Amino acid sequence: MRKQDLLGIGALIALIVLFFWRLWAPNPADRVLFPEGDFTHQYWPLRRFVARELSEGRLPLWNPYIWGGQPGLADPQAAALYPPAMVNALIWGANFPLEALAFEVVAHVIWAGVGAFLLARRLMPRAPTIAPLTAGVAFALSGYMTGFPLQQVTIVETAAWLPWWIWALHHVVRAPRLPVALMRAVGAGWVLALALLAGHPQTALYAVYLGAAYLLAHVAWSPAGRGRRLLVAPVPFLVAGGLSAAQLMPTLDFIARSERAALDYAFVSKGLPWDELATALFPNFVGGTPLYVGPVVLVLAALGLAAGREERGERWFWGSVAAVGLVVAVGGDGGLYQLLYLGLPGWNRVRAQERALLVVALAVALLAAWGVARVAAGARRPVRWALRGTLWGLLPLAWMAARFYAVRAEIFSGARQGNADVIEGFLGNTLLLLVLTAMMAVALALARRRPRLGATLASLLVAYNLFTVNQPYYRGPSPSTFPPPPVSLVATARQVAQGTRLHDPGLLWPQANAGMVYALETIGGNEPLRLARTARFFEQVPSWFQWEVLAVQYVFADRPMDPTLFTPVAGQGGVTLYRLLQPRPRLWLVEEAVPVTSPEAAWERLDDEGFDVYRTALVEGKVPPVGGRGSVQVVRRRPGYVGARVVAEGPVMLVVSEVADPGWRVWINGARGRWVRVYGMIIGVPLPGGTYDVELVYAPPNWLLARLVSLNTLLLSLLLVAGARKRSRADSGYSKSRTISSASKRGSGRRPPSERSQ
Repeated sequence: MRKQDLLGIGALIALIVLFFWRLWAPNPADRVLFPEGDFTHQYWPLRRFVARELSEGRLPLWNPYIWGGQPGLADPQAAALYPPAMVNALIWGANFPLEALAFEVVAHVIWAGVGAFLLARRLMPRAPTIAPLTAGVAFALSGYMTGFPLQQVTIVETAAWLPWWIWALHHVVRAPRLPVALMRAVGAGWVLALALLAGHPQTALYAVYLGAAYLLAHVAWSPAGRGRRLLVAPVPFLVAGGLSAAQLMPTLDFIARSERAALDYAFVSKGLPWDELATALFPNFVGGTPLYVGPVVLVLAALGLAAGREERGERWFWGSVAAVGLVVAVGGDGGLYQLLYLGLPGWNRVRAQERALLVVALAVALLAAWGVARVAAGARRPVRWALRGTLWGLLPLAWMAARFYAVRAEIFSGARQGNADVIEGFLGNTLLLLVLTAMMAVALALARRRPRLGATLASLLVAYNLFTVNQPYYRGPSPSTFPPPPVSLVATARQVAQGTRLHDPGLLWPQANAGMVYALETIGGNEPLRLARTARFFEQVPSWFQWEVLAVQYVFADRPMDPTLFTPVAGQGGVTLYRLLQPRPRLWLVEEAVPVTSPEAAWERLDDEGFDVYRTALVEGKVPPVGGRGSVQVVRRRPGYVGARVVAEGPVMLVVSEVADPGWRVWINGARGRWVRVYGMIIGVPLPGGTYDVELVYAPPNWLLARLVSLNTLLLSLLLVAGARKRSRADSGYSKSRTISSASKRGSGRRPPSERSQ
């Protein structure tokens, strides 16, 4: 790598670090964190749970701290097998702080910028460093990467691998020989596997289809080596799928049994409204900047798209990507998504189609880099056209945006303040657009005489524009403003509630997911993925019977509770921990089993007057013989494991208050046993008379197969790389020997100089 490129990467990293300077400001009063929302209330609790499990030496296969328990590793947002997240979790341990997750996100923004820099350098090897630097800045600091993905951690972490994935594929299609192409294809598969493990299936889906389109485009426009490209094209996808099988297989199984299993077209087809396309020039139009890259980048991208014959195929490919991505981002209103929904796998399982703006941001950033290279090369005529387009082309767009603002101002509720805010935003954005237009015109005019200076000024304008517009969106509250943790209350709850569950109606921060933060087994939660049966249970069963089935013994409340049913235990900050007077055991034995035809039928029986959960089990399917008595003692419990000793005088059923997920396996005196679903929700283990050591162990369905696939793929890919490397060296040595032999044969017919002189 050239020294100038290393300096450019250093400058890019420094700029991104400066962009987020408020996260680590020297003055504590200046420090902020990301805004409250999904980042603080969903992703941080999940990552803290994963960090706690990893610090205790086990994988987070089962999450007992939400919804009464559900698959843990299978939740893609947990990113439990994503190597960078695992390293970060192991560094910080069980007390994984919010700052650690924020730094992880910023590191991925840096990684995305460096990837875009190297991709641009690969696509335009002779361009000055300022060109790939522009691509890195335009992508990393684009409105998409610095907007809502900062709240959605898995989106930004998956998106960070997109430029690296295309960079790796470019090495594949430019490989001179088959062994080299095979080695590079395996490497590309490793990159895509990291994107798949990062935890956002929708963004990974975009990466897969963009990569496939990139390979097919190179096969189409470059006949030389077409057979080699077609031969190795499936390798990256097969390697990536195999390496990530340990995550993908549990995730797909979880999704198939979750509320997201039955999505309809009306739900998934929603995208960016057409009028919000104005945010490409006017940020803050509707409160965000997902499409904003600034007028300077758009002018440079247009210049790069029309920049002569060099790399024409690449430039037009990325122009097409930007256009297609923009149409997909508007969802069903654009028409194209309907074809994707009907014709291509995966598109009917992803929502919020405006996330396709990711590929638009990358494509426009690369085109802008070509534009800077064109300016730096001193191309007078294209620069003159760009200057005219800057002066005259943006004015009609500004007028159209003004019309949008006028229409939007009229649909406000009529409050004068609302209209004033819209008008103020319009004036501020118009002024920004005019200033940037004037400065870009100066840069292009200067480029006609001093091309390098004009290109540098244009690149600086890109950084200035994105730095000033997009920076405010990551700034949330100061860490000092977050609610202080209720240390004494949580400590008491963890001490007294061992072996039982709690009900927290969102009183502990972060709301609904405090159980994962403080290791409290609760029946609440706030996660996009939830088992469909669990959702129906909480919707159809009254809370009192929920508490019976799920062994809720303690309740957090901010008001006095009925003293005939509850007794206070501890309080802090206006929140009191109450204990139910009636015991709620986690395991118990029943004397009777009654069949039911469906979970709904069981839930109706729960509400019958006089029905006793602790005497009668409602069993789905075949009813085992039950009629004896006995006792049960819990020997050991941890997430995903329950061990108990049962002494029965006759046939009994052991009821275990764990959500009846197919991943649970039961072992009775060391031998594999069976379990049935009782009360439509939890586990029942039928036992004959006698003394038994019963163990329930959770692992995702097909967990052994998933691990074997990942391990074998890793070993096979390493063998492929080693074999291809050996073959490549052999071919290289053979070619070198042939070259030397040919040269010696050509020289053998000549006489030595001493003979010629005689």
